[in-house]
Parts: sequence; structure tokens; C-alpha cells
Amino acid sequence: MKKHLLSFAALILVSVGAMAQACVIDSTNTDLLSPPSETLPCIERNVPYSTVLQLFTPPSIGGVGVDSIVITSFNDMPSGITSACNPSNCTMVGFGRACITISGTTSDTVGAYLIDYDGIAYTEQGAAPFDYLRANFPGVIPDYTLFITEAGAFCANTGANSIHSNNQELQSAFSVYPNPSAGILRFSLNHVSAMGGDITIADMAGRIVYAQKNTAGLFEQTTIDISRYAKGMYVLQYRTAQGIAAKKISVE
Repeated sequence: MKKHLLSFAALILVSVGAMAQACVIDSTNTDLLSPPSETLPCIERNVPYSTVLQLFTPPSIGGVGVDSIVITSFNDMPSGITSACNPSNCTMVGFGRACITISGTTSDTVGAYLIDYDGIAYTEQGAAPFDYLRANFPGVIPDYTLFITEAGAFCANTGANSIHSNNQELQSAFSVYPNPSAGILRFSLNHVSAMGGDITIADMAGRIVYAQKNTAGLFEQTTIDISRYAKGMYVLQYRTAQGIAAKKISVE
């Protein structure tokens, strides 16, 4: 019954019967789930939200054939946020594709919301409920988290106020190490062209825990200390006149 994982694909965010405009299935998608949870835009409080997930189901997993995967329920969404699957029965056969629309407006408290979803993977060895797969194949059915921020606030997933890293050259122009760390890390510029930027670090709820203005016009290296904050994931953003780049850092 190992087949686990595909189920995951269907997995994400879909609630049968939710009323929302049908999303468009990407016929070229070959990722089990796209995009991953950690890259979704944050939900801003009291601001209309909408995003689409793409799913793909291979015909077999670990040598065990997959007949189909179906999502049976979707729980613990922030109030006012709903999900709707295309196809509406949220069932995918091998090599099948689906998409899910997550949309709505919420006034729920800022923070991370772990979504609980249930479903069944029908394999050559029988029906495998998601709870069975979670218990016997850790990591196969991934956690999925939605983040709520204040309107216009920093979004850890996207690197800034709902803005993704928008400069690939800048992304490779600096390093942050060690990563993971105990909270004391070194920021180092790899290219002179990237000098003249500002550093901010935010936790996964969007709260800024560190900021350094580059008033001197440049710094090739600087030590950052966020050891007094809780262990977990953070996002370091480097902003210059050329654009924005962000990297996730882990405090252990």
C-alpha cells in the first residue's frame, strides 16, 4: 500500500462543493504539486485573495500502480477562505491533472494556518486513506500552510510586501552562512555591483525581527544576531536599487 505520495497531489487545498470560478488546468505541468506551500503569496487581512495550485498524478508510485486519488474533505481553512477543485469531484487518475483555486477574504488573526485535508489513494494494493499514509509513510503527505498578514505587510513566502525576489543576479550576489545556524550568521556580498542595499529579516508570520540600513553605502560583510528569537524559519531580504532578493534561513 505504499503509495502514498500521489495522494499528496490531490491533496492540497480542495474542498468539494466550494463555489468559485473554475481554475484552468495546466496541461504541461508535471509536478506533483505546484507551487509548493512555502512560495504561495500570503493572505492579507480584509483584502480579497486568490491563488491557483496545479496537481499531477503519475500512473504508479514505488512500483505500485495508482488507479486514482480523490480528496474527500478540506478542513481548518481561515474563515472566509474557500477552495474549489477542477474537476469538481477532485479525482485524478494516473497521468491525470487537476487545479485548485483558493480564494476569499478573511479577517482572521495574523499567523500560520496548518491546513488539514483528507482523501484516499486507490492503488493496486487497495485503498489508502491519507491518515494511513501519514502514519506509515512520514513526509509522503506534506503539511500545507497558509500565512495571514496585515494588509501591505511583509510576506515571508514572497520576500517582501507580496513581492517575489525579482533579480536573479542579485540573488546570487550575496551569501548567508552558516545556514542553519544558532541565530548568529554572516552576510557576505559576492559581487561589488550588489553593494548599497538594505537587509531585513522576518519570521514566517511576517514580523520583522532585524533591519539594517546601509547608510554607509556599502558593506561587504556584516554579522547578524537573531539568536534571541525563537527557533524556526526566517526570510532574509536584501533590497538594492537594482531589485529585491530573498533567502530563507533556519535558526536551530
